[in-house]
Formats: sequence, C-alpha cells, structure tokens
Amino acid sequence: MTHAMPTTSKPCSSEFVAVCYPNLAESKLDLILQKISKLELPGAEHWESYMKHKWRMNHKSSTLKGSFHAVRSFLTFYVSSGKNHLQEIVNDDLEAFVEHEQDRGLKVTTVRTRLKHIWAFLRFLSERDIIGESILKRKIRLRVPDFLPRAIAPGDVRRLIGGLSIASHLSAVPRESFSIWADILTESPSAITVS
Repeated sequence: MTHAMPTTSKPCSSEFVAVCYPNLAESKLDLILQKISKLELPGAEHWESYMKHKWRMNHKSSTLKGSFHAVRSFLTFYVSSGKNHLQEIVNDDLEAFVEHEQDRGLKVTTVRTRLKHIWAFLRFLSERDIIGESILKRKIRLRVPDFLPRAIAPGDVRRLIGGLSIASHLSAVPRESFSIWADILTESPSAITVS
C-alpha cells in the first residue's frame, strides 16, 4: 500500500528552486561561464559565445567540460608565451602547445583530444572572422605509437624457468648470498645451463 504525502503550501523562493532542482545542462553551462568570467584570458567574450554555441548545439555536458579545459589550457599557455591577442595565433603556437602538453606527461590520445577541441574553437573564431583561415589549413597530426609485442622469447623463458629451479635450492642460503645469485642470473645465456 502506498502512502500519500501531504502537500504544503509554503511559498518557495526562486533561489531555493534553482538550487534544489537545477536543469543539468544549464547549470553546467552557467558554471563554465562563471569560470570563464573569473579568468583573465584573451578573447574571453569569444570563448563564452563559443561555449554558448556548443550548448545550443545540444552537446553533452562532458563535451562542454572537455572543451572548456582544452581551451583554458591553450589560452593559459598562449598568455604565458607573451601573446595577448587571439588574432596573433599561428601554427607555431599550436605546435609549442602540443610539445608543452606532451612534456607534462599527458598521453598522446589526451593531447589529440585537446587539440581537436582547440581546432573546433579556432574554426568557430575563423567563421566569425576573428582569426584568419590560414591557421586551419595545416593541421597537426599526432600518431599513437604502436604497442610492442608482449611475448617473451623462448630462450628467455627457458632461462627464467631454469632460474626458478635454482632458486628453490637456495631457500636455505643466507641473504648475503643473494647478490651472488643476482650476478648468476644476469650472466650471458651460455653461462647458465638448464638441466
């Protein structure tokens, strides 16, 4: 049996309703726009209109968040390089940014994703004649390195198994003797005989 809760006719303030029942997309956009307004980066008004455009295009909140972080990190790097006007952006700035991100230890896939967000922002600026189209002609291509095979060579497997059988006989040997044992295992394969 279900119980009905009585309703109260208390007046709710608009602040209470906004805090308790926010529309997720609007609140995410509002948070991003507040963060942009607090940052002192060049082209903040263009950046705000870009984020509003993405919201109107019904992008997911995670896409908005990714675009915000990518553009923020690029503009922060851009300002630290001594430039303050978006019209001065050239391909060298993008290449230096990619190097900076890789030097920070980010994976190639992360750098590639951030670069795609930055390309979208630059395309938006180009469509509104804020920057020239020449920067969009030559894109930076990042490749994910090929993974190395994980297989162990058969000779190394034999040496490893041989070392394990020798190690089982060394359990009664004092700890000081293990440095000798390490030297034996690091010798050339011909020095170790497998029985």
